[in-house]
Amino acid sequence: MNEAENLIRIYRTCFMACLVLAIIFLVLTAVIFFRFRILQVIANRTGRAQKKGIEQMREENQRTGRLRHAEKVAMGEYTPVSLNNGNNVGYGKPGMQEERTESLSVPEQTVIPSDGKFTLVREVILIHTNEVI
Repeated sequence: MNEAENLIRIYRTCFMACLVLAIIFLVLTAVIFFRFRILQVIANRTGRAQKKGIEQMREENQRTGRLRHAEKVAMGEYTPVSLNNGNNVGYGKPGMQEERTESLSVPEQTVIPSDGKFTLVREVILIHTNEVI
């Protein structure tokens, strides 16, 4: 019987060690799950996040009416604005003054390299400005 009791103690000790390790790993799993935002990853992979974003934009549009451009065009609040050549360039309110726009053209003295490669001499980036270059 002594041998059986020793075997039972060994099994009980192994059981307790495995139970403690299981609890530690369960807590670690929960911490990692929330730390790495796995729910958000799952939502992105399944498309739920995109659907939710679209729904929020629709609700925002219902509250503010900022994105109702197509409806205003259909109701006649905006009319097509065209250049002298008749090409439509956008929509504006009736009676709005047309701004003169010019197409960019390549100057006569521009030389295209024979190897077809261009060198960027200066880079100018203007975002959301009314500045005319």
